[in-house]
Amino acid sequence: MLEILLKDVSIPFFMLWKWTEDDYKKGLSFKIGDWTSTFHFVAGTFSSGKPNDRQMPLYGNVLFSVPNPTPEFLEGLKRPRSKNAIAAAQKIHDAYRNCLQRLVSLCRWTIDLSNIIDQGEDSLERLLKGQSILGESHVSWRMGQGSFMPFAPEIPKQRGINPLFKSRNLLTASKWEKVIESGRKGVVMDDQLNELLRIKSKARWREKRIPTIETAALMEITIRNKVQLLLQRQGQSKKKIDAADDELGFSMLLNVLLPLALTKGELARYKKHIDELDALRKVRNDIMHRNIPESSIDGTVVLRGIEAAIKITQFLERKYS
Repeated sequence: MLEILLKDVSIPFFMLWKWTEDDYKKGLSFKIGDWTSTFHFVAGTFSSGKPNDRQMPLYGNVLFSVPNPTPEFLEGLKRPRSKNAIAAAQKIHDAYRNCLQRLVSLCRWTIDLSNIIDQGEDSLERLLKGQSILGESHVSWRMGQGSFMPFAPEIPKQRGINPLFKSRNLLTASKWEKVIESGRKGVVMDDQLNELLRIKSKARWREKRIPTIETAALMEITIRNKVQLLLQRQGQSKKKIDAADDELGFSMLLNVLLPLALTKGELARYKKHIDELDALRKVRNDIMHRNIPESSIDGTVVLRGIEAAIKITQFLERKYS
């Protein structure tokens, strides 16, 4: 049996209540595919007196038991400069992320623990290159009952800096003046626009599945409401409006009824945004019906779809307010 130990790795935010040293020794075990994961919180230093009732562990330990590892995976562990090392590292990091997601999910479902903040997991680079709180490697492995050996393959360095931290995305003094001016003018975003801006921020940080679903849901409601308003202005009966509301899907609302509600000039200006939002709608369908993973989603399509949603929302508010 192969065992992989992740020591002192970052975990989501939990607040514990009156845990003793013995409580920290109790591990949570579950399956992740054919691997078995056992998770322990890492306790802070206990004083000789009464421990703090509220404890916030910053780290956890995870032990993976791996039956029948493939020769390629073992080669990656044994030879950190081999072509299989990066694939092995990615598989370990994926298992670590899945373990934390399962931990959070079990706590939220089993005991309705809603104050968890599931952020702050280690990146692949930090997991493999960082040092634990005891100065040891975060990742080690062993076969059978042998000693644990560190695993620290060479990870190709990312070229350049994260685009979010390039100068065009930083808060300059001149940009701050614009914010001050907006505040002076009493600029206030409505709830829907605020929500879309929040979703856009998540997408800029490379989240894709959830921002896609949230944007599609918001825009389906927005366009449906505006189409209902258009029908009312045209004198259609409430019965007909309710019947249409039951039958219309997002694709029909976006690609048929919304264009009909626009003038020729408006359609020419907003056709690009409608197409970009429609591309995001198709991604939403793939997520909902085919359960495509995050890695299969084009982040550019998601971000353009959210930006299109913002443009369309602003236009519809002006047109039908």
